[in-house]
Amino acid sequence: MRRAVLVLVAAIVGWSLVDLVVTLIATPPVIVVGAGAPALVFALAIARVDPDRAPAALLAAAFVWGASVAPLVSLALNDSVRAWLGATIGAPRTAVLAPAVVGPLIEESAKGAALAMLVLARPRAIAGPIDGLVYGAMVGIGFTMAENLSYLAIAAVQGGQGGLERAVYTRAVLGGFNHAAFTATTGAAVGAALRGRAGVARAGAIVAGFTAAVVQHAIWNVVGSRAITALLCDPEIPGGPCRASPAARRLYVDIPLVLVACVGPGIAVLAVVAGAARHRARRRTIAAGAGARDG
Repeated sequence: MRRAVLVLVAAIVGWSLVDLVVTLIATPPVIVVGAGAPALVFALAIARVDPDRAPAALLAAAFVWGASVAPLVSLALNDSVRAWLGATIGAPRTAVLAPAVVGPLIEESAKGAALAMLVLARPRAIAGPIDGLVYGAMVGIGFTMAENLSYLAIAAVQGGQGGLERAVYTRAVLGGFNHAAFTATTGAAVGAALRGRAGVARAGAIVAGFTAAVVQHAIWNVVGSRAITALLCDPEIPGGPCRASPAARRLYVDIPLVLVACVGPGIAVLAVVAGAARHRARRRTIAAGAGARDG
């Protein structure tokens, strides 16, 4: 059964990779660099969070899942669910539910599936919260890069060179860690659950982490993303047409503050979790060393 699942997953990954490669080939190089360079920097930084240095092959696999499988699956499911909701409850209600509930649930499930596949393929790969955090963040970084290939292209078409530069700044640089923070929350919970819990406690920890990821994602969609869109529009009068370029204060003060308010608390919690896990690991190492000397 396990082998059959892995074969099926490998086929899905292969299909998704082909789709990603085709997209990269069809995308102008400047957009590929704009989406890919910040993602690479974030990926290199998050890989250093794990003191035991997770295997590069597994980190790359997590990134590839986030960049290929998760966005492709999310797009297909989002379109299907939104069409069904539109026919069932109407377009206005769907417009409210989609960013607040549907999108976060589907996307966090598609990204979180990478963690499940990793545990299935390498049961000891996630040995604690830091391992889960790093793998989850790597999935999220890949997902953001894939999304930005489309968003940067749209920005370039709508706003030219200036629009592309603003999109790289807001989406790829400032917002480049958003999805990483969401899925890292799930990953940290998975790592904590696998470290020592069992049964109901283990399932409860994972559900709690996944729920926290979905809630963060929903807050970003409903509050953060909309606020940044309004700030980028920056009309001279309320309800008026958007400016050709937003005021500098909007770009360099207001938008970063929105990001800090919406994503900062989640990142702060992850930092505390990682710090506590490192402290426990250091204490165990010291205790083991003292025991060896006493022996």
